[in-house]
Amino acid sequence: MNQHRWTSTGFRKVRPARLAGFVIILACAVVAARSQITDAASLPDESAVLFHAAMSEQQNQQLAAAEKDYRRVLERSPEFLPARFDLGLVLDGEGSFQNALDQFLIVDKELATFPGSQFFTGIESFRLGKFSEAEQALHLATQQSSNDSRCWFWLARTEFALSHETEGKAALDEALRIAPDDPSSLYFRALAYMSDQDLARSEAILIKLVEKYPQVPEFHQSLGTVYYMEAELDKAQSEYKSQLAIDPHNPQALSMLGVILLDRGQAPAAIPYLEQGLDANPRISFLQRKMGQALSAADRPQDAIQHLKEAIALDPQDATAHYLLWKVYSELHQAQDAATELEAFRKLDAAQQNRIPASSLPAAMLPGNKTSP
Repeated sequence: MNQHRWTSTGFRKVRPARLAGFVIILACAVVAARSQITDAASLPDESAVLFHAAMSEQQNQQLAAAEKDYRRVLERSPEFLPARFDLGLVLDGEGSFQNALDQFLIVDKELATFPGSQFFTGIESFRLGKFSEAEQALHLATQQSSNDSRCWFWLARTEFALSHETEGKAALDEALRIAPDDPSSLYFRALAYMSDQDLARSEAILIKLVEKYPQVPEFHQSLGTVYYMEAELDKAQSEYKSQLAIDPHNPQALSMLGVILLDRGQAPAAIPYLEQGLDANPRISFLQRKMGQALSAADRPQDAIQHLKEAIALDPQDATAHYLLWKVYSELHQAQDAATELEAFRKLDAAQQNRIPASSLPAAMLPGNKTSP
C-alpha cells in the first residue's frame, strides 16, 4: 500500500487555475491601469476639485477617502466615466469585488473601448468565479491591448479555469512572448508544469524566481512543493523554512513541515506543526489523516481515532485513513472495528489502484488551492 496516496480520492492532478496563488501579479497593474482619461474640463469646478482630490487620495492608498470623493463626483456627474472607472479600482483595492465589477460594467455599457475597463471587468469576474464572463471580457481586452502581457496572462488563467487547456497555454505563450521575464507569467507556467507532473521544468523556473525574488514567500512554497513531490525532503524542508522566515504564521508551510517530519518518522515533532495547520483549516482530510497517523505513532491511539474518523467523514474515499484506523483498532484489540476498516480499505484500494499518480502532493495542499489552509 502506498502510504502517500491521497484523494478527495487520493493524489491527483490539479489544474493550474486551482494552483495559482499569485503574489507579484498586479501591484503595479492597478497603478498602470488607472484611468487614462483624466480630463475634468467637462466637470463643474467643484466636481473637478473633488475628482483631482480623489485621484490623489487613491494614489496615496487613502482608499476610503477616495471612494467617498469619487461617489460625490458621480452624484453630480454620473456620466463622467473616469470617476466611475477609478471608483471601480478603489473598490477592487478594498476587496469589494462585486461592487467593483458593477462599476466596470457600467463603464463597459457606456463605452466598451474605455481604456482598461474590459481588462478589469475580466479580473473581477474571474475573482467572483464568473469565468465565462471573464473570458468574454478578457478576449476583448486582448483585442484592444494586444501587446499588454497582463491581458494575456489573465486570459490564460481564465481559460485554464474553464478547462480550456489548449487556449490557456496559447494565451500564456503570448504573455511570455510579450514579457518573457514577467514573474507572474513565469510562476503560472511553473504551476502548469507542476500540474502536468513535469517537475524538472517547474523546478528550473521556480529556482530562478526564488533567486531573483527571495522575499516572495509563495515562490519558496511552490519550490518546496516540487521538492516534496520529488521526494527531496531536505530541500523541501529548507524552502518551507525560508517561507516561514518571511511569513511566520503561514499555515500551509507549517503543515508541510509537519508532514515532512512525519514522513521522516519524527511523529512527536510533527504534531505541533500539524496542529497549527488544522487550527487554520480543520476541513482538510489529508491533514486530519496525517494528524491521526502522527498521534498513533506517538502512542496516543484514542486521539488518533478521532482525527482519522474526521478524515473519513471529510473524504469517505480516503483508503489510507481506513488502513490507519484498522491498524489502531488492531493494536487496541477492537476486532470488529478493525475488520470493518480493513474491508473498507481493501475495497477502496482496489478501486484506486493504477488510477492515481503516487508522486503527487495532495491536491488540498498544493499552492493556492482554495481548500488549502
